[in-house]
Amino acid sequence: VVCVLFLEADYNCFFSSPAQIRSYDSTVDTKEAQQVIISKLRSCPGVSFAAVASTAHTFGHHQLASTILDCEPRATEQVPMLIEWGRDEEALLKAVASGDTDLVYLALLHLKDRMPEESFFRVLQNQPLAANLLVAYCREMDLKFLQSFFYTSNRLEEAGHVLVLEAFKKERLGERLNGLEIASKFFDRNKEYAFTQKATQDEIKLLSYQKELTAETNKSFVDMSLSDTIFYCFECGKGNRAADLAKEFKVPDKRFWWLKVKALAHFGLFVELEKFANSKKSPIGYQPFFDVCVEQHRDSEALKYVDRLPDTPSKVKAYLVLKSFEYASALAASSKDPNLMEMVEQAKAQRNRRD
Repeated sequence: VVCVLFLEADYNCFFSSPAQIRSYDSTVDTKEAQQVIISKLRSCPGVSFAAVASTAHTFGHHQLASTILDCEPRATEQVPMLIEWGRDEEALLKAVASGDTDLVYLALLHLKDRMPEESFFRVLQNQPLAANLLVAYCREMDLKFLQSFFYTSNRLEEAGHVLVLEAFKKERLGERLNGLEIASKFFDRNKEYAFTQKATQDEIKLLSYQKELTAETNKSFVDMSLSDTIFYCFECGKGNRAADLAKEFKVPDKRFWWLKVKALAHFGLFVELEKFANSKKSPIGYQPFFDVCVEQHRDSEALKYVDRLPDTPSKVKAYLVLKSFEYASALAASSKDPNLMEMVEQAKAQRNRRD
């Protein structure tokens, strides 16, 4: 007698007498009979359809249990029970329909553990929410599985990106380079990925340069940016390699000059800095040469570049920075610019107040 199931679930309101308990034949499992039961259950205040469904399932009435569970309004009760019954795909559908990401993750991870990869991926084809949550989870927890998902879904660019992430987790440089080469091949399969493919090849080239520089100098260059790699080449006396890098990666001339000027001053190579300034006309002017010398508190070196500044106001300001008030005053007076002369007088007055 099916009634026993509901008494087991502690719903005595379902039947009012032993005679009614005996009146339901459990072998007659029709839709009409199930609807009678559902109707009776709805009349019970505070009824838990999930609890009744669980009892029905325990007694082997699986179809009836399923019908009752469908009436359960709480997805938090439905989804775990469906998983318990081994109906993971249905659990996923219910979880997605609820919009509860925790439930979706619960169903997803059960499916992931229980199903072959290809079957699992087919289930996700029409479930964008579940697929997106899987991607978010695997980015943190299982990159290899994510790469398989993207590859099977013909999302080759994203599969390549995962390979790049995996490559950069490798501690050994050789393994990282090998991983990036594989990723590059993924990107090379479609012309739409040309930019990503070139960026990956550039990273491979940069890492190869950095590997060589590390071996030549005993200084670790690996994982530096291109700009930092060029910058620190000058510290190690590898100016030619810096120029090679700039050429290989098409670094704009102005950017290279900025990097070299900053590096030479930073590492105290002021003789080299002066030679560089005299090598040809600077595409960035000579203000940067002056500024880096001042930053390094090398006023005598900065003074060499004042006459090469572009105009009188720049030169007057430079002399004031160097506290060469006589030169600044003379230059301002010769220019007959009242604003410059006033600037110099104000600077002198401030100096006198500090003194």
